[in-house]
Amino acid sequence: MKNTLITLCLLISYLIQAQNSNFHYHNNRSENCIKGQAIEEIKMPNSNMQLSPTANIFNNSNGKGFIFPLRENNVTSFIKKSELIMGGYDKQGNLHVSASGNKIEDSDFVPGPLDNYGNPGAGDCVFWDQIFTVTKEEMLLHIDNFNNGLYKDPLNHHLIPASIKYWPGNNNPFLRDEIDFNNFYQLANYFDSNADASYDPSEGDIPTVTSFDCFFPTVFPPTISFWIMNDIGGGQSISAGDPIKMQINCYSYSYDGEDSSNDNTYFKFDFVNHSDFDLLNFYFGFKFDFDLGCPYDDNIGIDTLQNLMYMYNDATTDGNNQNNCEINNNGYSPYMIGLKYLGNLRTPKVYTNDTNGNLILEDPAAGTGYVDTLVQSPISSFIVKETCNT
Repeated sequence: MKNTLITLCLLISYLIQAQNSNFHYHNNRSENCIKGQAIEEIKMPNSNMQLSPTANIFNNSNGKGFIFPLRENNVTSFIKKSELIMGGYDKQGNLHVSASGNKIEDSDFVPGPLDNYGNPGAGDCVFWDQIFTVTKEEMLLHIDNFNNGLYKDPLNHHLIPASIKYWPGNNNPFLRDEIDFNNFYQLANYFDSNADASYDPSEGDIPTVTSFDCFFPTVFPPTISFWIMNDIGGGQSISAGDPIKMQINCYSYSYDGEDSSNDNTYFKFDFVNHSDFDLLNFYFGFKFDFDLGCPYDDNIGIDTLQNLMYMYNDATTDGNNQNNCEINNNGYSPYMIGLKYLGNLRTPKVYTNDTNGNLILEDPAAGTGYVDTLVQSPISSFIVKETCNT
């Protein structure tokens, strides 16, 4: 049986040490933000996905969470839903958890960043309830305009593509009426062409996925999408626990190969702890509900050495009559889909000596917060839940 693997790649970074040490944690949390409602359809040459600025990343409300491959009359969404859960202990042993459920409204997360004191901006939730997306064509046009000196005259700033002009980078002068940059500083990444620590597209700055570009980017994905969310602004409607005051900066971008077998979609999540406590034993996970056409003949596998989970059909033909599934199938030689973590997670360790005096690394004692170094670790566990009838 021949299968073609389409891969979703996750890049994760997180800062679990407290970002604020000048105030004490309290429970009079702001709960004035509604759950994210926006949906943006991202069209690629070979795929189509719908993103939502929530922890339920793929919005499948109309059956178009992630459609692949794009072909006439194809209505098969490989991903039905996705959900995020995260948690950790403070040094006093108190558990802090935030999670999302099957529906957008069943979530502890709301759109928007946290300010320097770990609080959401009052009234800003509506502005952040959106996906910020730029295209390769817009970035190339922007570069050409800047190189030709069109932006030297402020009267020509209307020529800056809107998606680049209003990219939510730090201190963007075109967003000062929307964002209080005095209090919000860890926002969307960008290439800072003049190294002034501010995003200004009229000065040649351009959106990027990473925050450490040393050279001007020369290769661009077809699209870059960004959204931002936190776990403090809307109440704990799922976990009913104490939130972390975590801000999550989210990116999505794809590269389409010459044929569909080389297609990869990447997601990057930056976790920033805005609380006044360090997190011990911080864990996070995503639940993905995959349906490869007919859901009754799907199998699942995992390669721990590759940090890869994959779904595949158990037969050469998807949705045969024996499985009582005659529609929304992928036919002969169906596709596979994989989910891969790029760059292993960082785990805290302490140096010690074994009985022979050799230097070794061990897990730190629980509750001490004592850490010597961070090491790369593979996937530690994997859980599968069968939900074919939902």
